[in-house]
Amino acid sequence: MEQYGGSIAVLNTHTLIIGAPNANNAITVGGAVYLVTTNGTPVTAIGNPALPRSGNDRFGHAVAALGLDRLVIGAPGTFGLLGTAYSCGTKGTMFLQYTNPAPSVQGLFGRSVAVLGNNHVVIGAPAHSSDGGSGRVYLYDATSGALLRTFTNGGTFGFGFALATLDNDRFVVRTLGSESPVRSALLFHVDGTLLTTFTNAGPTASGILGASVAAVGADKVLISNASSGGPSAYLCETNGNLLGTFRAPLSSVRRLGRSITALGTNRVVLAGKSDSGGGVFTYALDGTLLAELIQPRPHYEDDFGSAVAALGEDRVVVGAINRAGNYPNSGEAYLFHAGPQTPALTLARSTVFLCGPDVYCSDVTITWPAPATGFVLEKTSQFQHVAGQGFWQSVHPGSYFSNDTHYQYHVPDTSGTNLYRLRKP
Repeated sequence: MEQYGGSIAVLNTHTLIIGAPNANNAITVGGAVYLVTTNGTPVTAIGNPALPRSGNDRFGHAVAALGLDRLVIGAPGTFGLLGTAYSCGTKGTMFLQYTNPAPSVQGLFGRSVAVLGNNHVVIGAPAHSSDGGSGRVYLYDATSGALLRTFTNGGTFGFGFALATLDNDRFVVRTLGSESPVRSALLFHVDGTLLTTFTNAGPTASGILGASVAAVGADKVLISNASSGGPSAYLCETNGNLLGTFRAPLSSVRRLGRSITALGTNRVVLAGKSDSGGGVFTYALDGTLLAELIQPRPHYEDDFGSAVAALGEDRVVVGAINRAGNYPNSGEAYLFHAGPQTPALTLARSTVFLCGPDVYCSDVTITWPAPATGFVLEKTSQFQHVAGQGFWQSVHPGSYFSNDTHYQYHVPDTSGTNLYRLRKP
């Protein structure tokens, strides 16, 4: 069981990094990482470089892109759970090994990795037992491998279980805290300053709030709550202010938020488990469900949604670690086109007025937010489903008003009854 799709990162617009941390085959023992193009063509297979190697090394458990030509790979099971991490090129050439600063501690070093610009790498060791809790995070020079700073847990637990970077200088550390209130995630500057502590925002959430964490642009943080009960994720500003929550759309979806990512700066993706093998959904930032990403040929054991990664603003890569590929349970990954988020139309009627003998009318104003680049307003009087687009007509842009915040189209009552929509041709 390779668990291909257990971790996913994007190297560039046409190349993906996919981890298979349980790979034990002719190429490797103890995990592998694959570079593939977005059309599925294999580019490079990188085997576990550890000596001695073990089937439990979990090389590829965490992956990240370092610039356009390097990778950072975590192997938290290496050397009896001490853990390690590597930097390598896109051809598989190993550049350096980021060593565990506490080699006597089974800290799962390399369980999480993240990159800040081209200069810094952060690596989590969430099982490191010290400082009144568990977990440490280490900051390294990306090129030399020199340890620059150690971030301690401050008494919480599972510190470093997941990481997310906001920009070149700030990153978020996810915890598994069990204290009250739960310190679910912490925002740090690379100089060691603790900027924000995100506490448990859900009254029914358990201590695993923050099972995953993702940056939404440079000013928002998405923190998941993969426990039962309460919202599945919380969206916060970087100062800790709660902006909104996200909930599973169906009762059959469990642990929604076990893997998450931001899709641009206006949408997020949350994955969970379900009786059909997994569920992956896109949401607007206000918590509105936008779409479900449907797995081809689903099976209840596939574990669809084991990892998710955004490719630009309109594509999502989804892993299914137990999907039967070349042999049972080898895993697969899927690339979905999530499409642009269509702005919502709102309608408002004017005051009713007398427009004829015993006839009352009211005009309608249609409004949608700006910018809506590439979208056109269309109308039709057809109320039955018809194939093709021939029954929809574009409304000339010169007939509606626009400013910096919204577009507005005035529909006189005498225009008859029509349906309206926004569409991106």
